[in-house]
Amino acid sequence: MTLYDILLEKMNGIEYRGYFMSCCVFHEDTKPSLMVHENGFKCLSCGKKGRIEILARKVLNERKINEINELKYKKHRPVLPEWAIWEKKFGDLNGIVEHAHKMLIKFPSYQFYFKKRLLMGFAKKGMFGFISGWCLFPVFRDDGKLLDVVVRSSRSDANTRYVLRPDDSRKSPYIYCPDWSRVERSSLVYVVFGIIDSWALYSIGLPVVTGTSGKSLNSERLEEMEKEFIIIPDKGEEKDAYLLANKLGWRGDVKLLKYPDGCKDSDDVRRKFGDEKLNELIGDSNGFSTI
Repeated sequence: MTLYDILLEKMNGIEYRGYFMSCCVFHEDTKPSLMVHENGFKCLSCGKKGRIEILARKVLNERKINEINELKYKKHRPVLPEWAIWEKKFGDLNGIVEHAHKMLIKFPSYQFYFKKRLLMGFAKKGMFGFISGWCLFPVFRDDGKLLDVVVRSSRSDANTRYVLRPDDSRKSPYIYCPDWSRVERSSLVYVVFGIIDSWALYSIGLPVVTGTSGKSLNSERLEEMEKEFIIIPDKGEEKDAYLLANKLGWRGDVKLLKYPDGCKDSDDVRRKFGDEKLNELIGDSNGFSTI
């Protein structure tokens, strides 16, 4: 966690690419006019500007500043989530997930990534959360027990995609499912290669699962479910889909969506053209192609 992250939370900032906006603390401000980035700040109204440490001394109390100095925060955000710090502050996995979920629901400024991906409507059902620039996607077992959590950077310029919580007891990545009851009621289940894509198919009423590590989905986890599967890969991931289908044998089939121009996966179709278009592609046999 960096000084930028702390100020983002403390000031209820609205985050954009590379900076956040907040009401200025150096004059009476009724709308966000203070621009804050990793190294400094500038008010677009009163003109006050300076290093981010100056802003911190204005916003944070002396005790908090001392804690930051002791931990030697870097100017740039960490590449990976700081699990040890989260566990120290919020307790076990359940504590981390509950805190992150409360923060996401309470502060609209933390919802930027989820709103951009049209996911806020599913936030409570999926128990999505947000901590220090990271979006959390909890992983639940079919009986509702919390198994794991996957995080993703909310920053559009970040290289980090999905990151699993360090856990030596995890023999292979778990199955992620938006709605286990829907899957249990169906003999045919859809498989996609991404958590966001799984919510896209959930949004049109389909039973769907995915892995917690993208396309490296463990076939043994699927075989344990005793279902038949239709695998819908992203554009460019067809080979991985067929490899998975071969491992599943008669239970696995691959269907390639005819994605519209500018779309590479189910999530793109849903966000750009809506649920109706995605449902049309998947429900209409003409929306499929095979190899």
